[in-house]
Amino acid sequence: MAVRKRGSRYVVDYYPQGRKGKRARVTLPESVRDEDQAKAIEVLMKKAAKGADEIALPAGATVERLFPDYLDWYGIHRAEGTHYDLERIWERHLKRILGKELLEELNDHHINLYKKLRKAEHHFKKKKEPISNRTINKELSYFSGFLRWCRKKEGLRLRPIEIEALPAKRPTPIPLTFGEAVRIIEAAEETYRIYFLCLFTLGLRKAEARWLKPEDFDLANRTVRVKQKGGSWKTLPLNGWLFSHLEKAEAMARLGQYLFLNRKTGRPVLNIRKALARAVTRAGVEKKVNPHLLRHSIATILMGEDVNMRLIQNYLGHSKVSTTEFYTHVATEHLRGAAAVVDRNLKAFRRDYTNNNKINDLNEE
Repeated sequence: MAVRKRGSRYVVDYYPQGRKGKRARVTLPESVRDEDQAKAIEVLMKKAAKGADEIALPAGATVERLFPDYLDWYGIHRAEGTHYDLERIWERHLKRILGKELLEELNDHHINLYKKLRKAEHHFKKKKEPISNRTINKELSYFSGFLRWCRKKEGLRLRPIEIEALPAKRPTPIPLTFGEAVRIIEAAEETYRIYFLCLFTLGLRKAEARWLKPEDFDLANRTVRVKQKGGSWKTLPLNGWLFSHLEKAEAMARLGQYLFLNRKTGRPVLNIRKALARAVTRAGVEKKVNPHLLRHSIATILMGEDVNMRLIQNYLGHSKVSTTEFYTHVATEHLRGAAAVVDRNLKAFRRDYTNNNKINDLNEE
C-alpha cells in the first residue's frame, strides 16, 4: 500500500484482498491537500480492507499505540479546530507523560501522577508561569474522551477511572471600553487588524476566527458564516467597520485558503499574542489584554446597550445548536441590531476624539 501524488491529487495504490488479489488505485479528492491527510486516509482504507476482526488490539498495547487511531476518528467526527487542539496537546503533554502506559493497567494513580507532574511544570512560553488547573482539566478532559472511545468503539475492557477535575475558577477579566478596543485595533499591523476586528466586533473565539476562509464571507449580503465550538455553524451580520477592511483586504482573493494564513506552514496563524501586545503598547492601554478579552469586551458593551440577552447568546454562540444547522435560532436580520451597536459606538468615539483634538489645538494656540 502506498500514497503517491499524480499531478495535483494524491493516489492510494493498494491490494484490498491482499497481495494475491486485484490491485486498486484510488484517486483522492482535490480537497486532500497534503501527504499527512492522504496517509491518514490510507490507514483507514487498510483497516477497512482487512476487516474489524483482523485488526484486534494486541496484548500489552500502550496508549501511544492506540491514540493515533483515536486522532483519525476525531478528525472525522469533530471540528477541525478542536482536532488541531487535541493533536497539539497529545504531542506536547499526553504522549510524553502517559504514552508508554499499558492501556489494560491504566488506573486513577496514573491520572493523579499526570496532575502532579503537570502542576510541577511551567508554561512552555511563559517560563515563570505555572500551569493552571483549568489547563490541566482541559487536557484530562481530552484523555477522558479517548478512554470512552476505547471502550465504545474498540470494545476494550478498561478499568473504571474517575477523572476528578482540579478546583478552578474562571477568572473575571476587566473588559475594555469601546474606545480602548478601537485604539488597540487601529494600532495593530494590517495583517492582524482584521483578525482583531473579528474577535471584537463579531465576538468570535480565537479558534473560530483562525479557521475563517474568504468564501465564508458574503460581502454582497454583508454576512459571514462561522463554524463555532462543537462544529455547528452560525451566520452573523458584518458591521461597517469590519466590512470596509474586508473590501480592501488582499487575502479575500485567496479562495480555498485560510483568511489568516501562515505561509510557512500552510495552516492558519496560531500565535497572535505578540501582535496584540504590540498593538496594546502602541495604543497606550495599560490593562492586561489577551485575545479572548476582545470577545468578552464586546459582550459587556452589548449588555450595556440593552441588547436582548437572547440576541447576545446567539451573537456569541452560547446557545446549543445541531452540528448541521447553518443558522442560529434568531434570524440574521434581528442580529443586525447587535452589529449596529458597533457602528454607532465607533462613530461616537471618532466624533468625540476629533472634537477633543480640535479643542487641544485651540488651547495650544
